[in-house]
Amino acid sequence: MHNPRVGFTLSVPRGWHVTRRRGATLIRSPDRLLALTVAADRTVAGRETPARGYARETLSGIPGFRRKLQARAARAVRGSPYDAVVASARGTFAATRRPQLIDSAALRRARLVTYSVIAFRNARVAPRR
Repeated sequence: MHNPRVGFTLSVPRGWHVTRRRGATLIRSPDRLLALTVAADRTVAGRETPARGYARETLSGIPGFRRKLQARAARAVRGSPYDAVVASARGTFAATRRPQLIDSAALRRARLVTYSVIAFRNARVAPRR
């Protein structure tokens, strides 16, 4: 899957649904238990905010949850050539009343861009391996 407007290419498993909207890409599993959004932020905040702060701020700004999402400790992504961090939270989506596990990854190329990947998954369903 290639999104030239945002500037990235990703491999997406066969059968997954991909939608491009306003500079972001939404990727959903066929069973709709996992959804990912991928975006590039080239604003001043995206160019200058360290990945750790960016990932945590992204979580706290996601609308639609019963309470403001509070990130747990952010952890570095080992082996990444970028300043890369993942922050996690748990919350209940107000519209569906379903508990969600949310991971916010920020991959920052200093002074250029921060790529944001947010994963939403149903907290009641164990991940398949």
